[in-house]
Amino acid sequence: MRELPEGWIETTLGEVIELIIDHRGKTPKKLGGDWATSGYRAISAKTIKNGVLVNEEKMNILPENLYRKWMKVEVEYGDVFLTSEAPLGEHLIWKSDEKVVLSQRIYGIRTNKEILNPFYFNYFLDGDYFQHELKSRESGSTVTGIKQSELVKTKVIIPPLPEQKAIAAMLSSFDEKIELLREQNKTLETLAQTIFKEWFVHFNFPDPHGKPYRNNGGEMVESELGEIPQGWRVGGIRCLVDHVKKNIKPFAYPERAYQHYSLPAFDSGKQPEKHNGSEISSNKYAVVENCFLVSKLNPSTPRIWAILNPLENSVCSTEFQVIKPNNYDSFGFVYGVLTSYGLRRELSARAHGTSSSHQRVSPADILDAPVALPSDELIKQYSIVVNEMLEKIDNNQFQIQTLSKTRDTLLPKLMSGQVRVQGVHDDS
Repeated sequence: MRELPEGWIETTLGEVIELIIDHRGKTPKKLGGDWATSGYRAISAKTIKNGVLVNEEKMNILPENLYRKWMKVEVEYGDVFLTSEAPLGEHLIWKSDEKVVLSQRIYGIRTNKEILNPFYFNYFLDGDYFQHELKSRESGSTVTGIKQSELVKTKVIIPPLPEQKAIAAMLSSFDEKIELLREQNKTLETLAQTIFKEWFVHFNFPDPHGKPYRNNGGEMVESELGEIPQGWRVGGIRCLVDHVKKNIKPFAYPERAYQHYSLPAFDSGKQPEKHNGSEISSNKYAVVENCFLVSKLNPSTPRIWAILNPLENSVCSTEFQVIKPNNYDSFGFVYGVLTSYGLRRELSARAHGTSSSHQRVSPADILDAPVALPSDELIKQYSIVVNEMLEKIDNNQFQIQTLSKTRDTLLPKLMSGQVRVQGVHDDS
């Protein structure tokens, strides 16, 4: 038994919860039906990462008639979802009234709120203490996980309820700021893509009189991509960019600190990982300023990472290609091309692989993808607007990284009692 602050207790999870929702073995076919196009979203281990929902566009949907059979106990606001395997230990707290389905490899945990605040518990799950509890009780040969009978035996450390709420409130203040910055970035990305589509897909860029070109009778000509404005041409993306292929061997410098841009880091909120060279066993590419990292993997779900001011010793997975616009005046336009639906469709058609979940394109596929190329002046005009948005996004990402680091440094100190906070006495 570890030494705890006065008033704190250590007990088992089973003693401080109301119930566990566990439908991990259920499938639509077992209930006499199938997935649908409308109904209730199904949350699985594939859709939870770093405390948030991911891959939402790939969620299965369960129809109404099967939902009633499946979710005899429905999820509630404040339930904590925990992955039971592949991977074990990812989690999030449900802060919505939306009714959802808990499916593959997910537990729904409802705490006894008179003893264990669910928001505190959700943060407690992040700590080394509970992650060790999970790992020490996992079992299995090919895929390891934790059984419900073992989950309820895991130990939890519980401060007095007012202090739990204070700890959760402090950590939540960081997460709320992070979420606001992420939402702002999504809005800016959507706005940039919307302008690109209007100007360079619908061809309603401002004509010399400031009016939408195509809607106001702008002359169009035939091309291999269909109709494009008079004076435009078709060329590969390589007309706009340099392909940077500087190989780096971090393992040759084991003590050197590196910023590692990996696919998991992209999927986890575009936060590069920090590693010493000794922790990176394979060759990487150098990440340069004002570039894009373009993933070769599964182009139907594009991963395009805009990098403006990388730190020293920044490297990326060789799953990414480092694409640098010829000049900063075209940076925003290249971003629009790389994130466009047209390019996604083109690269998806060129993808190859033995598995539908591991399709790849070659660097040449990316660089040779055809693009309708306007004048340099129009590219610059568009990029002036969008570069400002991308700079704001980059600044927000830096703030997110700083806030995340501060929160992650504070969390174990709060959970151990090394840092104490004034208890919150309320009815929440």
